[in-house]
Amino acid sequence: MTTNRLLALLAVALSASALLLSLGRGPNTVVAAQPVSAPRTMGDLGPADKLLLAAAEGDALAVINRESRIGWGDKATNRVWSMAAVHSDRIMRALMASPSIQEKMKELEEQAVATDAAFQKRAEELQEKYKDVKPGDPAQQEAMQAFQALQTEYNTFRDGKLKELDQLRASQTEDAYKQLVTAVDRVAEREQIDLVFRYIPAEVPFKAEGLQQVYAQIQLRTFLKHPATIDITDAVIKELGVTEPNPE
Repeated sequence: MTTNRLLALLAVALSASALLLSLGRGPNTVVAAQPVSAPRTMGDLGPADKLLLAAAEGDALAVINRESRIGWGDKATNRVWSMAAVHSDRIMRALMASPSIQEKMKELEEQAVATDAAFQKRAEELQEKYKDVKPGDPAQQEAMQAFQALQTEYNTFRDGKLKELDQLRASQTEDAYKQLVTAVDRVAEREQIDLVFRYIPAEVPFKAEGLQQVYAQIQLRTFLKHPATIDITDAVIKELGVTEPNPE
């Protein structure tokens, strides 16, 4: 070993010893060597049970390792969590634009159009049947009752179809949300993320009519400012294997 190499190693050893001594000042300080699974390099310090940070007033803060996260205090919530955010609107629109959902909606729409055409044909037949009825004719009352009965039947059909459409849309949206949550869980587990927020970026243009819709969109913009690196939307979309629809 050369003289320069020996001097360098001694300098590193002395620096580490000085740091440990400085951390060890005070009756409550604990600095103890513990087995570590991660490989150590020349620049690593420790291992140690805890790191005490002095305060200008009050007690020192003990920083400790809690389940591989920076922690302090004795409470389960006293720790630093890894966090991310997902532009949920982008993902939900991509999921709702999937071929399976669109095909079901198209099928329901085609059924409604066909039934609507049948009602229209029946109305035209009634018009043809009573086209010569004049006010005061005995058949006038009969014609009015026939048209009213058809209108009532059509209203019942329309209300039922609208309810069916709403129920289908609600079921599809719930299924899409569950897919979103599952994909977020997989990405978060892979990337070791603890908290994932649902948000819309502040810079996304507003698409709202009226004050209430504007307020609603403001409330969905959880972050006024955030680092771009917390956004994992693209990773979740890739996990789902969906294609985003073209912007309107």
